[in-house]
Amino acid sequence: MRSKVLMIAVAAAFFFAAEPPIFAQAEASAIGPGGRPLTVGAGMSINFLDFSQGSRMEGIYVFVDWHALQSRDWLTRVGIEAEGRDVNIGRPSSLPNMRVDTAQIGIDYTIMSGQRYQFYVKGLGGRGSIDFPPGDIDGITHKTQGIFSVGEGINVHLNRFFSLNVDDEIQVWRKFFQHGSTLTPSAISVGVSHTFGRTRRERASFGQ
Repeated sequence: MRSKVLMIAVAAAFFFAAEPPIFAQAEASAIGPGGRPLTVGAGMSINFLDFSQGSRMEGIYVFVDWHALQSRDWLTRVGIEAEGRDVNIGRPSSLPNMRVDTAQIGIDYTIMSGQRYQFYVKGLGGRGSIDFPPGDIDGITHKTQGIFSVGEGINVHLNRFFSLNVDDEIQVWRKFFQHGSTLTPSAISVGVSHTFGRTRRERASFGQ
């Protein structure tokens, strides 16, 4: 099921990549720190919780991506990314109190890019919080701990400043259960982002 959802999301991204820009072009109202491009985005995700058999929920995610290093070598592909998720929609009947919140920061790296798209991989780390039904873990109903995640995705540029984001992420919650097992929830997300302060090369790609 998870791979089918991902295939549909990626297919949608390629559809938009093949279409001409659909938003009216406008000058950026601001730029990122130090004059470097700053991207802010949000969207919805399907989350496979790995907490119990068939546990799946929906949620929202927000992210900020700052490409601080503008040089002529591979460093220009590196970005600093911060991400937050709130998984609180569509609880399974077996998990009436389920909620997952995460906040992470790390880096992303562009592995392939073109005039209208950007493929990237990412590695993040931070804190995660879960509310769950009583009795599942030693009678407690809440747990917070350090987590990390890896993922990949594609940004499809709709115009100079707006992009469609399709993201696939796997989180790792080490030794979450009493017997030491690791929790590995994953998410497939689709959102829209706005970039402040495009680079000269990116502006040229849109006829500027």
